[in-house]
Amino acid sequence: MRRATKRLIADLGCPFEFVIDARTLHRLRWREESSQQSNYGQLEGAIMRVVMPEVEFDQHLPAYASSRVVRMTRAEGFDGLAGKPFLDCFHFDNGNGGEFCLESWAQYRARHVRAASS
Repeated sequence: MRRATKRLIADLGCPFEFVIDARTLHRLRWREESSQQSNYGQLEGAIMRVVMPEVEFDQHLPAYASSRVVRMTRAEGFDGLAGKPFLDCFHFDNGNGGEFCLESWAQYRARHVRAASS
């Protein structure tokens, strides 16, 4: 199994699950996906497997490549974007100390059911 760890900016205005570099997209491609037009030009698409065991997540999702987007995010110390369709899979907030935190909806419900019954 091919793996990559990426630091992505959470972008609720991005209509794509992920925007990453073309090299990673090609390396992690599970199958083809149609390209999409965006305000940054044509985005090459692929389906890739996304696994995040910490939040009980393992799915095949579309991802797209854009050198312009990656260049901008790398200037900020990141590798690309995680967009709204992906972020909607989770409960998220700014956590403690301004950190962005994700948890699966199952984890969120279990934590809130325990808190309500205490």
